[in-house]
Amino acid sequence: LGKGGIRIVAGCLPGYAKKDEWLSQMKAQGIAAHAAEGQVDDYESCVRMVAAIRQEVGEIDILVNNAGITRDARLEKMSEEQFDQVVDVNLKGAFLVGQAVARAMVQQGVATPDQASGSIINMSSGGATRSHRGMVAYDASKGGVEAMTRALALEHEVRGQGGGVSDTKGLILVVEDEQAIFETLKLRLKADGFTVAHSRDGEDALRQVEALRPAAVVLDIGLPKLEGTEVCRR
Repeated sequence: LGKGGIRIVAGCLPGYAKKDEWLSQMKAQGIAAHAAEGQVDDYESCVRMVAAIRQEVGEIDILVNNAGITRDARLEKMSEEQFDQVVDVNLKGAFLVGQAVARAMVQQGVATPDQASGSIINMSSGGATRSHRGMVAYDASKGGVEAMTRALALEHEVRGQGGGVSDTKGLILVVEDEQAIFETLKLRLKADGFTVAHSRDGEDALRQVEALRPAAVVLDIGLPKLEGTEVCRR
């Protein structure tokens, strides 16, 4: 994205020690990058972070919710604090940042909130559909991200006259894992009313995603067993 000319803003924790080093690396590569400090699991912090980005960099066109942690432990040994930490960052964080950015995107609408502009990408995991020993909190959080993304895509589906879909883009769910997980999720999406388009070329897939509106789900980002990228749309 950065090499394509898009201005990048990376979120990080307040006082993150490697922020300046990362910014220098991006500058050396010719990428216009910025950093925004905030706590994804804190509402007020998210609001301040988004406001600062809009004031210092400009309007937000794309959000990638990628913050994630794990605190592995078996159920009987996992503390409430460990569970809360994972869910607060992975699931609540995606909700809070997404909410703050979505409100900004509505304000960026051409004329009305129904014409809001922007895309939100929620990063999920194979843990959403395949269980792992000792990862009950992580798997639960990613399952929640997947369900939340589908629901939000429906919420932001805007239809024009005659039932036609408007130019508003919806939300995108990205899932990386083994082929079996990919196929299972694809079947689920078909059952939910999505049709599937396939591309063997990554750039062509991105062009398809750009044309999809409003609710899109992108599957297979770099899976070695699959030749190409599946793009599903409603």
